[in-house]
Amino acid sequence: MTQWMSITLGLAIVGQVIYQIAQRAVPPDASPLAVLALAYFAAGLLCVALAWPFGAFAPGIHLRSAFAWPTWLIAIAIVAIEVGYLTAYRSGWTLGTAFAASSTVTLIALALIGWLARGDTLSGRQLAGLACSCAGVWLLSVRAPAG
Repeated sequence: MTQWMSITLGLAIVGQVIYQIAQRAVPPDASPLAVLALAYFAAGLLCVALAWPFGAFAPGIHLRSAFAWPTWLIAIAIVAIEVGYLTAYRSGWTLGTAFAASSTVTLIALALIGWLARGDTLSGRQLAGLACSCAGVWLLSVRAPAG
């Protein structure tokens, strides 16, 4: 793994931690859709500000390609993820269990999609890893008996 790959994954991890903490901290009387609209407006401004330094206008980059169907599917997914986490936290999920449960189910779904639709292989070790992930979520979410 190159150093750049580690930095990019590190950025995603830091972003995910900040994201989960911020989602959990949204005041209960704030409208989830208003919060999302404001957050994505601010994110849009940040993207515009970073576009030039990160090469969005470099030769060979075609902005028209950004309007393809995956962009619109990503937009739908973003709203589903955001509203899902926000309402999950409001309904009582904790920081650790909400993310762990959703990530594990997502991991299993993507492994199955990769296997069934894309011909990816699943080794015994990978299946054991999926089972361990499931066991970990179960251990995180099981409440200890009152005593």
